[in-house]
Amino acid sequence: MLARTFEFINVRDWCRAAADANDLLGNPRTWFQLFPPVTVRLARPNWHLPGTDQNFILSTVSSNLGFAPGDAIDKEISVSGSVIANIGQATVKDTSLLVLVRDNLAITEGYGDARWAEYQLRTWPHFHNFPGAIVGADQPQQWMMRVKVYTLEPRDVMSLDRPCLYLSVRPNDRNIYHWVFETLPRLKCLQLIPQLRNLPLLVREPVSKLQSAFLKWMGINQEFIVTGGRSVRANSLFFASIPAPPPIHPELACWLRETVARDVELPRREFRRKLFISRRDSSAGRYVTNEDELAQKLAEIGFERLVMSELSPAEQIAAFRQAELIVLPHGAAGAFLPFCPPDCKLIELQTPKQINGVFYAHWKMQGRRYGYIVGQSRATNLDYWVDPTNVFDLISVAARDGPDTI
Repeated sequence: MLARTFEFINVRDWCRAAADANDLLGNPRTWFQLFPPVTVRLARPNWHLPGTDQNFILSTVSSNLGFAPGDAIDKEISVSGSVIANIGQATVKDTSLLVLVRDNLAITEGYGDARWAEYQLRTWPHFHNFPGAIVGADQPQQWMMRVKVYTLEPRDVMSLDRPCLYLSVRPNDRNIYHWVFETLPRLKCLQLIPQLRNLPLLVREPVSKLQSAFLKWMGINQEFIVTGGRSVRANSLFFASIPAPPPIHPELACWLRETVARDVELPRREFRRKLFISRRDSSAGRYVTNEDELAQKLAEIGFERLVMSELSPAEQIAAFRQAELIVLPHGAAGAFLPFCPPDCKLIELQTPKQINGVFYAHWKMQGRRYGYIVGQSRATNLDYWVDPTNVFDLISVAARDGPDTI
């Protein structure tokens, strides 16, 4: 197996800015702006139980953000923009974020931006790099350097002579959260440069029923090149990056609502819905151990329990589009939050062993009202128990909370 070291280069340094769409399409090593860079400022959650504020705000580092919520509250946080680049020749490493323009050089935008790349490499080094020399025997966990390494088996590399547009070669992009926030935003390039619709989309696996529904709503029916788990050496690769971190880019959230949900037909309902999202169909754990008890009590005050996998894609997105209040155990179903009405309120349930602030950040970036409950651990895994009384207390506070509450 061939092992190589690599470094990162910003796509704006590897390529030049294209004068227009024709320049991008006709000339390798050019780039064109998609989403612009922005700054955001997050407010504190609106509702929480007494004594839990510090637990949520300070102890959290979300893998989907790369920083703790407390690092963003009442501070300006930079969110990178995104680009579409005509890379030319490139190698796309399977099951990774590596887009290599040379054997030892990868574009930073494969990871979103340099900050996000550093966070991911530091947090999960075994995926695409390994630590270097140890500094002293008495400090075995301190590393003098990190050597970024990837391995590539030549027989597992497919050659591609046709121009193509990168979409996803990560297995976890079949997860609806990653699909909505970290894959679909690449397709903004098709709106800005319609000629790119003539290119096939590079994917690792055939798209699922849910993924296909999103593409249909967006009016995308391009050919797919399925790698089947192989890396790809492409002679002509077009690569669209994503903002980093994407959940807190305001324009991206608007784009998702306007592009994806606009043409989804709503059921004939004259009332707004109160939703309790189940995790009993999840394979990722983080179960609410007393979900049935909680669902039964919430049903008494008008909540529907939704098992997302039991609904059609249109029913899933329609439910969130009609929601007035959502009780959401943290999980992938939060990918539908961008499609909620502007006045929808969110109460999120969190496991104490893996607090994740990504949906808090996404919600508060838009100025919406948010509350949370950190449950109680009842096992060695990530499952947790939630006191129904606490949930009812937060629902009561949320119901009284008016539109001018800060």
